[in-house]
Amino acid sequence: MYRILFGILAFTLSSLLTQNAYSQYCPTKVAAIHGNDLSNEAIPILKNIYMKLGCSPEIIYLPGRRGVSHFNKSLVDGEVFRFEIIEKKYKKEFVRSSIPMFRLASAIWQHPSQKIADTKPMAFVWGIAWQEKFVSETPIRNSIKLHTVQQVVDAYNNGAVGSFLAVKPTIGIFLEKQGIQPVPVLKQTISSMHLYHYLDIKFAKFMADFSEEIRLKNQFSKLE
Repeated sequence: MYRILFGILAFTLSSLLTQNAYSQYCPTKVAAIHGNDLSNEAIPILKNIYMKLGCSPEIIYLPGRRGVSHFNKSLVDGEVFRFEIIEKKYKKEFVRSSIPMFRLASAIWQHPSQKIADTKPMAFVWGIAWQEKFVSETPIRNSIKLHTVQQVVDAYNNGAVGSFLAVKPTIGIFLEKQGIQPVPVLKQTISSMHLYHYLDIKFAKFMADFSEEIRLKNQFSKLE
């Protein structure tokens, strides 16, 4: 009887220690920007790396600004990817991947008809930091804020906007799905910036291992 009880106790303690080690090392909830096709392309790659490191995060889809809010309130352990500009909005300690996931060119895209491009407003996504920064710092005749990239593309397809802000891979993703018509024209490249993975500082050990994985073989680079 004592041997059985001892065995049960040992198994229970072992399980508790294993669970505790997992919770201290593995992020369990990671926020992704809702309605962002680039997120959808990156998440399977992210999950594969997490799985290789023994972790299985739940992806929480949120509007851009809410992802930051949830991180600050510890409702999620981090965000799939962000530009460095987001760091000033974090109110708690964080760690970013020491290796960028990939580099993206942000740009203004417009309707091939110059008349439509000039007379219709420009759309941007509220909650994407670089887009908010560009709109706030650049004199623009008329702009409208929307909540997802899909809403921006829908507005463009419906003729409600003549131009919009987006990173280059987004255009390629929608063109591949024939989800954007007519094909927009690149008007101006605003900048080329790195995207990083972000986590709570308590997952620094995991982030170091994650960074090493993408240093050895960065599968995210195909999204550039």
